[in-house]
Amino acid sequence: GEMSVPEIAAGESTDVRLALDPRKFRADSYILRLRLSSGEQAVATDAVRLEIGKPIPEERMDVFYWGGANIARQVEDLAAAGITVMHEFGQRSPELLTLGTRLGMTYYTYPPGLSTAPAELKSSYENPHAPAVALRLDELDPAVREWALKTANSHARAWGPNPRVRFSLLNTEYEGHSYPNLSEAAEARYRERLGFARPEQATAPYMPAATSLQLFPDRVIPDDSELYRWYKFFYTEGGSLNAITCEQSREINRIAPRITTFHDPVLRGPQFHGRFDGLDALNHWTYVERNPLDVAAF
Repeated sequence: GEMSVPEIAAGESTDVRLALDPRKFRADSYILRLRLSSGEQAVATDAVRLEIGKPIPEERMDVFYWGGANIARQVEDLAAAGITVMHEFGQRSPELLTLGTRLGMTYYTYPPGLSTAPAELKSSYENPHAPAVALRLDELDPAVREWALKTANSHARAWGPNPRVRFSLLNTEYEGHSYPNLSEAAEARYRERLGFARPEQATAPYMPAATSLQLFPDRVIPDDSELYRWYKFFYTEGGSLNAITCEQSREINRIAPRITTFHDPVLRGPQFHGRFDGLDALNHWTYVERNPLDVAAF
């Protein structure tokens, strides 16, 4: 095709866009040759390689591969086995991405996880009961929320234009690593939100079984129990990182609505109503559930 280029001064540049409909091409590798002419004389030529991948059938059931592949033979074997989605981290070389595209592969991504938050965001966190694996982030801290949303925004802008990136896995495996912040500022936020102070037994994601049985020997926790109300608050908005994950999902949806957001493994934490509100999908793994049939029921 031919198109005109606007007149520009010497030393300046301009962008020229030529739309191609990939539906008119077979899945293959193509060379697009470009020629800039002035009158009848060619003044510049160039060439770029285009890869047209297999179309993605709307009715296809996706099969996820939990991980990626970083050599060509692995990509070919996964495609041959019927895998349709895998992690993009192994596909960051142009050659592997080209191969995956040609084979009809699509991808999920990890936005930078909450564990990568700058050290200064963890400086206000206090909990002597938290183990080394604890994330040490307070999702009620405005600075933490601001960082998390900026991270989601930049991730969506980076991957949104790529039609082969279809899923974003948010904050995988944070359940069990989120301990409440016991700093003075955090305790004040809890009192403001709940109307009562954090119960002294609520220092971890779960109470020890012996403590629970001592407090509730009949194993029935009243709805008005401050411990029950505290943990419901903790797992929905007050420290388990559920609320901040949902906000990141909404931000990705706002910037790149085509990308489906999800989280796993969802059954590691108690299922209070309101958890994961805002995510597009939820996922679980059979090997973190004692009874795999419970996963199917969920």
